[in-house]
Formats: sequence, structure tokens, C-alpha cells
Amino acid sequence: MKLKKIISVFLLICTLFSLCACKPEEPEQTTAPESECETPKEEKLVFVEDGKTDFKTIRSENAEGYYIDTARTVYRKLKDEYSADFKQGEDWINPLEPDPRSAHELLLFDTNREESKAAMADLTFDGYIIRVTDCKIVIVGSGITQCNAALEDFFYSIIPANTAEGVTAFPVGLEVKKELADADFDFGEAISKGKSLGAHITEVFKYSGQGGFGSSQGATSDGEYVYIAIKKNEGGTETDKIVKVDAKTWEVVQVSEELYLDHANDMTYDFAGGQLAVVNMVGGVISFIDTESLTVTKSQSHPFFTSAIEYIEENGQYLLRAGNGFIYTDGELNQISSHTVSGYPAELDKYTGQGMYADSKYLYIPRSPTAGLADNIIIVCDSEGKYLTTVTLATKMESETIFTIGKQFYVSFNKSCNVICEMEFYEVFE
Repeated sequence: MKLKKIISVFLLICTLFSLCACKPEEPEQTTAPESECETPKEEKLVFVEDGKTDFKTIRSENAEGYYIDTARTVYRKLKDEYSADFKQGEDWINPLEPDPRSAHELLLFDTNREESKAAMADLTFDGYIIRVTDCKIVIVGSGITQCNAALEDFFYSIIPANTAEGVTAFPVGLEVKKELADADFDFGEAISKGKSLGAHITEVFKYSGQGGFGSSQGATSDGEYVYIAIKKNEGGTETDKIVKVDAKTWEVVQVSEELYLDHANDMTYDFAGGQLAVVNMVGGVISFIDTESLTVTKSQSHPFFTSAIEYIEENGQYLLRAGNGFIYTDGELNQISSHTVSGYPAELDKYTGQGMYADSKYLYIPRSPTAGLADNIIIVCDSEGKYLTTVTLATKMESETIFTIGKQFYVSFNKSCNVICEMEFYEVFE
């Protein structure tokens, strides 16, 4: 009997253990604690806060023309709009200063910073990229048109969208990529906008003459070759040589014998006659030169004292200019009409007049700086001489004349030698 009681107690204990072991488990917690469920805050790069900034605008130390001028404009615009203590500089790394890799910088265009290099490598199309990293804002474009568009986007879209309560801060990782193809520059459209205009130059050719022939004067092109007049002044007598250059390779293919063309201030190519016309500036003489032999075939005096000349292929007319007056003639230099350059600001007369280029719509008159003036300018008028605008050409080299090959503009400079540069017109970012 006692044994049965012991067995019963043992079985009861086993049953209780079994019931405990079979108790269903509580469901797993599927909701994280409240502190772990909060959305992580978006990392921001603070650009300006309460009128204070530690950002510096950076451009390449090798930048030229447009890229220098525009970087300065961006710096001034930021200071004016924010009244903040922005700094500006070049991408040269001073070993005596802190490592710039962690510095807050607005990188303008193609700099030597790794962030700029990476963006340029990703710019495999015509367009621009704006990119924000943990300490840099990067703006790059495939050309001047694209860089201007990027700055418009940055100042007038991106900054307003990321500014509130006195703070401008951009999300780290923000990236804007836009395609934007180049288009032919339209003077009419640019002038109608009332925009300031500039011209960016890139050197493509340089020639130093020998035997005293070094000063560069008139220049032109027939589309296949470029022709340049280089001058020697000996005892008050000016003589010249014509240098013929392949327009594709920019190699000199021929140099004429010494010619008596006096100052040879300007030159044009007569597409109808297949010849060069050169302004002598003595006695109103215009000399015509064979493009094969580079010899003078005819010299003709004209009653209109001429300092610049252009043959306008569209209408087969010559345009002769002296000071602010100019006339149109037929192919035989018989006068058709006369006009005056008018309506331009008087201060432009401080610049030295040079040659010119003209088409059926516009006259382009380069003027070089005199003492106290920093840049060259190009006065643009309509075909009857009405002043339209002034283009700033940011160089101190002495501009001599302008010509085109196809739609590409070129400007010829005198720098105790001849320097020819491609020229790209643009609307100044303001």
C-alpha cells in the first residue's frame, strides 16, 4: 500500500513537469523598441547658418578667361546674397596650410580636388553635374554653356529649395545630372535678354617671324588656310610678309617674299575673286594678293581712307571702315552706301581701334586696351552701324582682327609675334 502511494506521488510530479514543458511559447516580439524605430536623420552639409559660413570657393590655378571671371562672380554673388564671410582661392595646395581634403569648399569647374576629378570622369555627356559630399559642393560642366546652366540651377533652384529659417544646408549625397547640348551662339537672342557678353579664348597657333618680321597685323581665312600679315619696321619703312597656315593642322605651309604693304592693318578673303585684299593704310591703298604665289597682283587707291576691310560672302560686297565711318562697295570697290557706327558708350573710345569682321547681320570691331585698361573689347553693331553691345575679351594681348572658319570665330593677336585663338562667345553669369 505504501508503495502504491509513492508511485502515485511520482506520477503526479511527472505530470506536472510535463504540463510545464508543454506550455506554449510567447510570440516573438516583431516591433522594435521605440528608440530603435526612429527614422535616422538625413545628414546635411551646412552651407550658411545665421549669416556665418566656413566655405571657400575654389577654382583651378590654371583657369583662364571665363572660368576666372565666373569664379569671381560666384564669390561676389555669395557674399552679397548672404552677407557671409566666404573666402575664395585656387586649388594650389599650400603645404603650410591645413590639409584641404576635409575643408568645406565649393569646387568650381575642373579643379585638382578628387571630388572634381570624380565628377569630371562621370561627365560622359554634354551637360553638367552638381554633387554634394560630406564636405564639398562640386559643380562641373562640359563647356561654358553647361557651366552657366549649372550655376543658374545652383543659385536659383537648389539653394532656395534647401534654405529655411536662416540656414542653407544640402543633403549629403545630393546629385543633379542634366544633359545640355551646345548650340550656336545667337547674338540676337543674347542681346534681347540684355545680358552682358564675354568671349573665352583658347590659343591654337603661335608664330614668331625672323629677320625683324615679328609684329602681327591683319589675318583672315578662306576656310582651308589662314593668312597672316607680319610686319617689319626699318628706318620708318614698313614692309610685310604673308604667312600661310593649314587651318586643320595649324602648320605653316608657305611664307611670302618681302612685300610693300605698309602697315597691313587688316586683311580679308574675297571668295568671289579667290584673292586676299589687304589694307595698306597709306594713300588709301588696298592690295590684292594671289593665294597661291602670295604675290601682289594689283594695288588700288580708294578715296575712302580705310583702316579695316571685310568681304561679306553672303552679298558679295566689301565693307571698308575708317574710324566710326564705313561704306559698302561692290566687288570692284564702287561705293554702294555709307554709314556711321553710332550709339555706343563714349568710354569705349579709350580703346585702340583695330581690324574687324562682318557678316550680313553684324559688325564685330575689336579694340585693344590702352594704359589703365585691363581687357580687350569687341564692339558689336548691326549692319547699318547701330550699336548693340560690347563683348569683353579678357586678355591684355593686343587684338588685331577677327575672322571665322565655318562657324568658329578666331581672333588674331600681336604679342611681338602672332597668336591666334579660338573664340567662344557666352552670356556672362550675373
